[in-house]
Amino acid sequence: MFRVRVRELREAAGYKSQQAFADTFGVAQTTVASWEGGKREPNYATTLRLADFFHVSLDYLLGRTEQKKIAPLEDGFTEPERDLISSYRRADEHTRAMVDLALEPYKALAHAKGAI
Repeated sequence: MFRVRVRELREAAGYKSQQAFADTFGVAQTTVASWEGGKREPNYATTLRLADFFHVSLDYLLGRTEQKKIAPLEDGFTEPERDLISSYRRADEHTRAMVDLALEPYKALAHAKGAI
């Protein structure tokens, strides 16, 4: 099912050729051809990038559901967002400090836009 979904999503996103998508996504055309031909599947990190690129859930990309979008939970967070929060809470002080530092530019941007 993955091979079918990748092709459908590529075409729906306006990439008529594998080459055009490959150039934008940063892989070789032969890689896209092997995904769509069912000869290869991407590693976990690339699968996540594909889901993010096409704005679909991993379950949709892998053919486990027909629901394309990640539905927010009752508290407004998606499951991946909730997982990130949980991971952050379990992290040691040093790791949290590194995450905080990495997020500083985004916090400043959110403040500037009035989101925080």
